[in-house]
Amino acid sequence: GSYYYGLTTGMNDVYTAEIDPITGKLLKQPSRVAESFVGINRLPAWSPDGQYLAYNRRGPAGVGRGSANIVIRSLQTGEERNISPRLRITQPPLLRWFPDGRSLLVSGWDTSQVTYYRLDVQTGEAIPILESTAGELAFQPDISPDGKAIFYSFRDRDRTAKTSRIMMHQIDTGQDKELYRVAPPLWMDNSLSASPDGRELAFFLYNESKRS
Repeated sequence: GSYYYGLTTGMNDVYTAEIDPITGKLLKQPSRVAESFVGINRLPAWSPDGQYLAYNRRGPAGVGRGSANIVIRSLQTGEERNISPRLRITQPPLLRWFPDGRSLLVSGWDTSQVTYYRLDVQTGEAIPILESTAGELAFQPDISPDGKAIFYSFRDRDRTAKTSRIMMHQIDTGQDKELYRVAPPLWMDNSLSASPDGRELAFFLYNESKRS
């Protein structure tokens, strides 16, 4: 006659901490960035000038699953601005600042496909950059240091091939260039990161045959 059940709880938040860039030693203990809406802030991104943090806010304080809710916080004044562009989100996008410091690269899910947008942090206007017409785009692209191109990964729509690729997309011309390709049993994680000089990309590569 007893009823057994499980309960999972969890909190995400954004913290800052000071470190010695040479030794890596912690100089100041981590402190929470925002004392409001505690536990529902995540995936922060520094602005190029280091004056702002952009991050996702979820849960009862945000719009909820299915919509984007992005916060821009001034580190000097503590002022927050909420941006809620009309983008359907199935998972929180990893935010990337463009070098101009006035826009963000975000991912949205529209009509069963992923689209990359350039989001103006002042107006909230989201301009499409690339749609997943040729394959399944990953949710976590990155930006070249000059802001003229984005790097992204995607999988072919042919489920039998399961080929994964890393591409570079020129924003002005719309041209794409393949940089890397893998096929089973190798596969790529959907996140990648460009080096500060734009000459290298870091990403995860897995071997399906060795997974347990």
